[in-house]
Amino acid sequence: MSTSVIHGYVPANIRTSTTETKRPIIGKVSSFFHRKSVASNESAMNHSTFHPGWDDNDIKTRTFDDLLSNCQNEQSMENIDEAFDKLIKEYGLPSTLKPNLETLTLAQKKTLLDSYRLSHADRVKPANSGFSTDRMKMLRPLSILTKDAGIKQHTRNRRQRANSKMSLSPDQAAHMLHISNINTIDIQQLTEIHILLKSTVTSWSIDFLKIGGYGGLASQLQQLKSLSKRTPQNAKVLQMITRCIKALMTHEFGIQKLLTEPTCLRLIRDLLFSPTASNRKSLYAFDIQTRSLMLDVLCNLTAIQTSGDASEYVHGWDLLLSLLQDTNHDKERLAEEERRKSRIPFPTANETHVAKNKAPCRFTSWMRELMFILDKYIEPISFLAGALDFRFESAYRQLRVSHEKGAPPNLETDGGSVMVDEGVVEYLITHLRLICTVITNPPTCYKKEYAATDQELVRLEFMSSGFERVSRGLRSCPHPTLLHSYINYLAPLVTPWATLNPVELPHDPEQHVYEESLVDEMIEPSPPVSIKGLTDPPATEQSKAFAKAEISRVNRQDKNNEIKSIKLNSIRVSDKEEFVQWQEEIRTMDTSSSEELSIDSPPRSHVWLAKAELDAEMDYYEQDDYDDIIEQPVTTYWMKGGR
Repeated sequence: MSTSVIHGYVPANIRTSTTETKRPIIGKVSSFFHRKSVASNESAMNHSTFHPGWDDNDIKTRTFDDLLSNCQNEQSMENIDEAFDKLIKEYGLPSTLKPNLETLTLAQKKTLLDSYRLSHADRVKPANSGFSTDRMKMLRPLSILTKDAGIKQHTRNRRQRANSKMSLSPDQAAHMLHISNINTIDIQQLTEIHILLKSTVTSWSIDFLKIGGYGGLASQLQQLKSLSKRTPQNAKVLQMITRCIKALMTHEFGIQKLLTEPTCLRLIRDLLFSPTASNRKSLYAFDIQTRSLMLDVLCNLTAIQTSGDASEYVHGWDLLLSLLQDTNHDKERLAEEERRKSRIPFPTANETHVAKNKAPCRFTSWMRELMFILDKYIEPISFLAGALDFRFESAYRQLRVSHEKGAPPNLETDGGSVMVDEGVVEYLITHLRLICTVITNPPTCYKKEYAATDQELVRLEFMSSGFERVSRGLRSCPHPTLLHSYINYLAPLVTPWATLNPVELPHDPEQHVYEESLVDEMIEPSPPVSIKGLTDPPATEQSKAFAKAEISRVNRQDKNNEIKSIKLNSIRVSDKEEFVQWQEEIRTMDTSSSEELSIDSPPRSHVWLAKAELDAEMDYYEQDDYDDIIEQPVTTYWMKGGR
C-alpha cells in the first residue's frame, strides 16, 4: 500500500529547506548537537537536584563523559561507536537523519564527539565558577557609586533571567499541569515546557512522560472541553498545549506514547469538531490560528508509526481515520436532532423513491466543522456581492496596479478588499487535501484491491455526510482570486471518480477489515513504505474542465457587473492618453456592446471627460451634473458611486 500522505501537505517534523539539504551531513549533525547541547547540563543538574539519592552513574551525561574520556585515551573503534550510539539515543535524532549517519567514518564520529565534549565543558564551566563571581562582588563594594551601576545591574538581571529560563525539571512541569486550573494556568510556564520538549535532549521528555506529564496535558484539555464558555485566554492555553503535544512527535518514545494512548489526540479532535448548534452561537469560537494548529497535529499522524520492536504496532494513519469519523456521542447527538425535526404530516409508508441501500454517514462532525468555517468566512463575501454589489475583481486589480507602481502595501486596505484572511484559505485547502487523502488511501490493514469504484463509494459517503452543501458554498464564492486558490482541490472531489453499477452496495472499509480479522487474526499488517515525497491530487480531464468552467463563470459574472458599473458612472481622467487606454479596455471587456463612446470637453480644457451613451441624443447625465462626477484614475478600474 502506498503511504498515506496529505496531498500537498508537508508535516512540520519532516520539512527541510533547500539550503539544509545542500549542507553536508557532518555539518547538519554537528549543528544539531550544538543547538541542543545546552540541555544536557540542565538535565544533569535537574536530576541531581531533585533526586539526591540517585547514583551519578545513572545520569546519562556522566556516562557520556566516561565514554568520551575513554575515546580520547584509547582511541578504540568500539568505544567511539558505543559513545556515538548513546549520543544519538540521548538526542533523539529524527528518523530522516538516522540513515545518513551510517555512512559516517570513524574520524567523523570522533569529530562530532569532540565537538559535543567541548561545548558541554564550556557550559559546565560557568556553573562551577560561582564562588569567584561572588568574591569579585565582595572586592568591589563601591561599584554602586559608579554612574553605570544601573546599567550593569540591569544587564546582570537580564542575564539571570536568561539563564533561569530553562530551569524547570520534569517533576515540576508534570506537577504544575496536574494542579493548575485551566483559567489560572501560567502561559509562560507552558511556553517553557514547550521549549524544553522541543529543544532539549530526549531524556527530559522521557522523564516528563514517565512521571505523568502526558496525563497533565490530557487533564488540561479535558478541563478546556468541559468549559461552558471559552475565552480568548483559553485559546492561547490550547495553542501552547497543542504545540507541546506536537513536540512529542519528534522522538520514538513520544510517538509510542501518543499512538498507544491517544487520549490527548481524541480530546483535540473533540475540540476541533465541537458542536456548532444554534444554542451555542454565543460561546467563544476558536480563531483560525488555533484551529490550524489542532488540524496540523492531526495531519502529522500520517507520517508516524510505532517502532518495529514495540509490543503493539500502530500506524498514525489508522488512528487518524478513526479520529475523523463520528463517535458514539456524535451519533447520539445527531439522532436527537433528527427526532426534534418536524415530521411530514402525511404517511410515507407507500413511498417508492426511498433509497434502501443508503451510504453510511461517518464524517458528519468533520463536515460540520467545514460548514461552520463556510458560514463564518465565506458567506459574508456572498452577501456583499449579492446585496451590496461589491466588485472583488476590481478591488483586486486596483491593489495589483498600485503595488506594481511601487506604492507600499496597505494592510488595512488590502485586507478589507480581499475580505478573507490568508489563514482561512490555507485551512480550507488543508481540509480538502485531507478529504482527498482519505478517499485515495484505505487503512493499512486493508487486504483487498482498492479500486477506483471503492474510492468513488467513499467520495459519495463524504457527499452524503454534508460535503455536498460545503461544495455548493465554496463554488458560490464570488471572489475570483479566492475561488482560484482552492478550485483545483475542490474539483476532483465534486466530479465522479468512476462509474458505479446500480447493484453495488455501499462501501465500508472498516467492516471489511473486521471480517478479514475474523478469518485470519494472526497476520500482522505489513509496515508501509517510507515517505518518498508528496503527490498532487488526481486531476482528470473532467475535473480540469469543471475547474475551468467555474473560474470562467465567476470571472464572466464579475466582468459583466463591472461593465454595468462603468456604464452607469462617469469617470474623469487627467489626460487624453488615459482616456484612450480606458476606451480600449472597455472594448476588450465587452466586445458585444454596440454603444458608442464620446468625449466631451468640460470648462477646463486640460481635463477629459468620458461618458457612455446609448445614442447621440440620450446621455446618462446632464451638463449640470459635472460637479457630482467622481475623479479617479482609470488604470485602477475602481468604480464608485451609483446611478
